[in-house]
Amino acid sequence: MKKVLIGILVASLMAALFGCRQPNVDTSLTDGSSAYEFKIFGVFASPTITDVDSAFVKMMEEANGIKVNLEIPPTTNYSERLQIMLAGGDYPEVIQFVDVTNKAYIDAVQNGIIIPITDYLKTAENLNKYSYDISWDTLKTKDDSDIYAIPRTSIMRADGYVVREDWLDNVGLTLPENGEVTLDEFTEILKRFTLNDPDSDGKNNTYGFGCNQSSLGGIDPIAINVFGINGWQEDDGEFSYMHKKFDKNDNSFKNALEYMSSIYEKGFIDPDSATITRKVAQDRFMQGITGVLPAFAGNIDPVFAPTMKKINPNVKLTYITGIKDAKGKVQSAVSGTGIWGAYAITKSAKNPQKIVDSFDWMLSDEGWDAVKYGVKDVTYHEEDGKKIFNKKFEQHIIARDFVRRNNDSDFFITDRLVDDVARTTQVSAWVDQCIKNAIPSMDRGYITKASQKPEFIDYQVTMSEVITKIILGSLPVSAYDKAIDGWYKAGGLELVEEMNEYIKKVEGK
Repeated sequence: MKKVLIGILVASLMAALFGCRQPNVDTSLTDGSSAYEFKIFGVFASPTITDVDSAFVKMMEEANGIKVNLEIPPTTNYSERLQIMLAGGDYPEVIQFVDVTNKAYIDAVQNGIIIPITDYLKTAENLNKYSYDISWDTLKTKDDSDIYAIPRTSIMRADGYVVREDWLDNVGLTLPENGEVTLDEFTEILKRFTLNDPDSDGKNNTYGFGCNQSSLGGIDPIAINVFGINGWQEDDGEFSYMHKKFDKNDNSFKNALEYMSSIYEKGFIDPDSATITRKVAQDRFMQGITGVLPAFAGNIDPVFAPTMKKINPNVKLTYITGIKDAKGKVQSAVSGTGIWGAYAITKSAKNPQKIVDSFDWMLSDEGWDAVKYGVKDVTYHEEDGKKIFNKKFEQHIIARDFVRRNNDSDFFITDRLVDDVARTTQVSAWVDQCIKNAIPSMDRGYITKASQKPEFIDYQVTMSEVITKIILGSLPVSAYDKAIDGWYKAGGLELVEEMNEYIKKVEGK
């Protein structure tokens, strides 16, 4: 009786949730030839399949001899839909997992729902060329040599800071062509943006830097890379690998705290930073309250500029690609594994090789051109070898969510309707520089058992409170010594030991 009731409940939930399924794309091949048909269950920026997206899918089908059915649930209940689908036993051939560390994905691998694809990747020249090695390591889900998913690459980059260029002009400063500055130069920008009336309104109402509350509450130091803090790296101390924030025998993080505290005391940082969200911090920058904000260079023109020019038509924006360390280098750690989810092939697939080949095609020269720009004579036409884009490019959404090459900054130039070659080249150069500055943290996003214990999670909040009080000036920098001792007692020592064991294993040591 229990099984019957559970079956009825699952069926009811599936009917309720899957009743508003997006219509499949018309994917019949134009030459009438037979094709391998499979379904992709995934989450994309838009649940609506536009005519432009349909044209891309058709192109992919014709190039690979396949028929693709897309099922795109709303993002708001994607996890729930995914869990019910996995529980129901009727699996699509391809499932997109947003997080390959969560239980749903790991259980699907362990239970045999997801198959290994190692052998099918041997001929996937483009997937191997344009994905990070660290991404493939992450997808060895059973900690053996088998790979269980196709990475959806996210370019690893060390983002810098969007800057009010018109304010720089007003206070008599310029940035180097490559956007790199020293810490002293960075501080001088913040100082003049705070004290020298950069918006020329005769009022003392601006701040150099705008940031926001961390996920734990409070505020964190900025530009920590300048002080040699670059995530988990090799170390010659007590442990083979260490994050300098947690090294009791190293002053790097205290130096970063001291710098942050000093510029906060001088008023160079928005005083509301410790209590506001990322969205509010962005709004305050766009309203002209702050002049420097952490941001992705690709968002300057499509996100920031349109809103800001409505407030002030004379707004100009530029970019700091990084701040040099004591050795004159710009390098900054990036966490994670170079992916934003992955595509797993299930045991329902009758031809896994065809599926892998189709994803590989999307990263080929032909496929990648269509991913970035759309289909010729749909989103653009060519004149004298140059692509001329039309309004339909704005509907080219789903294809751009499928895959990424790990080295193409031009992908992020989305404002194709503006014919400004110089600006496009400049933004691409900024993104390229941020890609070059990135150092992968050796933890690969690994979540230790120690970090999941309640006492450790609770102490993380305590640690954040101490850091915030140091920055705001209510505690001396030396208070961090006691805080880090407490961190080790709350589970930090176990975390460091676990992390060292994990890194040694994945590094083959």
